[in-house]
Amino acid sequence: MRNKFILLVLLTSLFFTQGELISKDKWTLVEYEYSTGPVSPEYFYSMKIFINRDGTAGISYSTSGTSTVKSKEFRISKSKIRQLNYAIIKSRIMTVPVSEMKYEGEIIIGGQQRSVTLTVENTNPNLDQPPKKIFVSGQVKEQYSIKLNELFDLIELLVPASVLNEVSAKP
Repeated sequence: MRNKFILLVLLTSLFFTQGELISKDKWTLVEYEYSTGPVSPEYFYSMKIFINRDGTAGISYSTSGTSTVKSKEFRISKSKIRQLNYAIIKSRIMTVPVSEMKYEGEIIIGGQQRSVTLTVENTNPNLDQPPKKIFVSGQVKEQYSIKLNELFDLIELLVPASVLNEVSAKP
C-alpha cells in the first residue's frame, strides 16, 4: 500500500512538473509572418505562411517595387504536422501568457521581423465563444527566444523548396 502511495505521489509530481508542456488547447491554424525589415527596395521581401492542422497550407510572397503578391498552396505530411505541434509545445506559446514572454527592454529597431499567430479551438463546445488567437512577435525574453526562433525556422522549412522558388522568382 505504501509503495502505491509513493508511486501515486511521484506520478502526480511528474504530471505537474511537465504541465508546462501539456496544454488542453488545440491549435487549428498557424499564421507566420516574415519581413526583411528596412532594407534597400531591391532586397526587401515579406511572406506569410498559413498552416492548418489538417496539413493544408499556403504561402503569400511579395517584394518591394511590385504590387504583385504571389501565392501558392501546398500540403504538409502528418509527421511534419507532429513536428510542428512539438515545436509549438516546446516554444510554450500556448502555456505561458504572452505578457510574460514579451521583451521588456528597448524595442529593437531594424532587422528582420518575425511573428506567429495561433488560432486555438474552443475547448468547451457549450460556450459560444470565437476561437482564441495567440499572437507572439519575435521580440521575447531571452529565456523564450531560442525555442520560439526554432519554431519560426521550422515553419519556414515546412515550405517545399519548389514552392518557395516558384513564389520568390523574379518576373
